[in-house]
Amino acid sequence: LLLHGAGASTHSWRGLLDVLGGEVDAIAVDLPGHGFSTPLPAARSDSLGFATALGALLERLGLEPVLLVGHSAGAAVAVRYVLDVAPAAVSVLAINGALVALGGFAGRWFAPAARMVAERGPLVRLIVHQARRPGAVARLLESTGSRFTEADIALYRRLLLREAHVWGVMRMMANWDLPLLEPRLSEVASPVHLLDGEADRTLRESYRRRVRERLAAAGVLASDVGLEKLGHLAHEEAPERVATEIR
Repeated sequence: LLLHGAGASTHSWRGLLDVLGGEVDAIAVDLPGHGFSTPLPAARSDSLGFATALGALLERLGLEPVLLVGHSAGAAVAVRYVLDVAPAAVSVLAINGALVALGGFAGRWFAPAARMVAERGPLVRLIVHQARRPGAVARLLESTGSRFTEADIALYRRLLLREAHVWGVMRMMANWDLPLLEPRLSEVASPVHLLDGEADRTLRESYRRRVRERLAAAGVLASDVGLEKLGHLAHEEAPERVATEIR
């Protein structure tokens, strides 16, 4: 089961799905409020709400995943799923996983700023307007430390021109609960594999080190692989290397 990060959609996995071909039965979903998926109510737009909705979807489809592959915030959804929804037998592969609280300025202002945007339609429309400017989306993506093709940029631009998508992303960010998830990592019973782009400029090395330390202390860190010269969206840059880890 492939779970994209904040601001993305199922398109984030297209390269990986092409590489894996028919080797595995893989499913990717647009997280609530993202892409073309409807949002959850604000009170349920945290990692538990996302994981619970995911569990309901899988039950409706009659599916039981054996591996959850989560990118960034999608990894938090995956961990919350194995904590509160699924049996511990489900393994997690976290690609640049956002599993601990953000520190410093970002940690203090991330959620309040997102809440302000989510509650004000004009600010959402301003983000959409900015996305129309030449080069704006490319600069945003480049700030992650990853390299993108023109086709990649066009797909993200298409998403950012949809007010419903931007609003859904802001609602998620406004209610995200990493400070509550972090202390619960000690309760995780499933094996967690970390796959980190070493050139990630969204989640810096100090942050990724905290994730490793937390999971190692919990005794569930099954593997820790660094991907040299790859950024925050390593699975889009080099799907072959990520496919190798999944195999």
